[in-house]
Amino acid sequence: MSTEKPSIDSMVESLLQQTKELDGSSKTAIDTLAQNMGPVTMWTPDLAITLSIIILVFGIAVFVFMGYMINKGHEVNSILRVSALPLIIISATFLIVVGYSQEQIAPVMGLLGTVAGYLLGSANEGSKNDS
Repeated sequence: MSTEKPSIDSMVESLLQQTKELDGSSKTAIDTLAQNMGPVTMWTPDLAITLSIIILVFGIAVFVFMGYMINKGHEVNSILRVSALPLIIISATFLIVVGYSQEQIAPVMGLLGTVAGYLLGSANEGSKNDS
């Protein structure tokens, strides 16, 4: 039994030495990987595609609703006023999700805001004439 004891001690020492070597090398490897990867983001291309499809499906649903309401005999102007704001919000959200830059989105946002202001303003003007 006395002959086994030095071999166990030597094995423990060699394991401790190997652990120390691995700890040092893994820390440098982790640091290297962290530097090369850059910041971690949750925004992936798959997520952007999925969100774009969801937004487009919702936009199509709004168009289908508008067509249904027109077929039911409602006035087209009132349907346009009710449905235009969701469509404008859908369009703006879609442009943001797809990933256009601020320079590309700014003119479109201005145009969408102008259309929304016109529709809301003409809705108020029509109600003033009725009373």
